[in-house]
Amino acid sequence: MTKEDNQKAQQGITYVIMIFLFVIGIGVGILVKSFFPTSSSPYTQIRDDGYEYINPLVDFESVKSAGNDELSNLQNSLDTYVNEKLNEDITNISIYYKDLNSGAWIGINEDEKFSPASLLKVVDLILIYKLSENNPNLLTQKVTYTPKYH
Repeated sequence: MTKEDNQKAQQGITYVIMIFLFVIGIGVGILVKSFFPTSSSPYTQIRDDGYEYINPLVDFESVKSAGNDELSNLQNSLDTYVNEKLNEDITNISIYYKDLNSGAWIGINEDEKFSPASLLKVVDLILIYKLSENNPNLLTQKVTYTPKYH
């Protein structure tokens, strides 16, 4: 066996060992991740098409409100503001804030039930807007409203 043949054989063995170690490393990483979860977060992330490490983040569920200092300070400020306003003419106030990147949220009377009131007209406006795509003159028409009951 010549010196060149010996070097090629050693080089081939080196490549085989490197590939073997690479595959073993991937296997160990998968086992470690499955047996030792890296996060005990109360948040559940829902991502588009099951991608784990990239956006788009579709939803971020949390079973409890955030406990970090920044949001706690915001919640305390909002609590103070809401309590001041409730003593005036306002009877119900509800606030819900959610950080869409971390999923952390705070709420003040977030379970309070409200009538949608002025939001009911949004559906009608969307319908009129869609109809005006086919009939542009629809938006320039004058409509007279006569209430049935005075």
